[in-house]
Amino acid sequence: MADISRNEKYEPLVKNLTTRKHPETNKVIFPTIMDLLIFSAMVGFRYSKLEPIAPGALPIPIRIFENNRNDIFIYILALVSSKQMDLLRVKNEEKMYSTFEQYANGGLSLIQEWMEESPSDTAGDRVLIKKIREELESIQKRKSSVIKPEQPDIQF
Repeated sequence: MADISRNEKYEPLVKNLTTRKHPETNKVIFPTIMDLLIFSAMVGFRYSKLEPIAPGALPIPIRIFENNRNDIFIYILALVSSKQMDLLRVKNEEKMYSTFEQYANGGLSLIQEWMEESPSDTAGDRVLIKKIREELESIQKRKSSVIKPEQPDIQF
């Protein structure tokens, strides 16, 4: 059975975001490593950051994603990044998993950089919220700058 792996060098970051309780809420930011990997894969995809899996990577069995019905994120990411339906065939599973892993590791790399740029945010929540807000503002600006075509005047 396949695994979804993350590079070991991110383990301190992973532990911080999945096991360390926030000082104000007494809750972790990501309840599971799987949740963090899904988020980091989306970050990696958004910023086109892929990072190959290094030897000694830490695995999560694919069944964890499947049992939680989160394997859909792996399929969607593979599909939108490759734009090829053929990637979803069973014979291409390893390539699909590899794509997800590389984006997840790329995202972990970016999240680590963001955390290092904000050393006072030891929990990591403020920097993640800041980046999410920046992205939302960017989307809003793009939406408002799009010129809408005039509706044709069609009479029946």
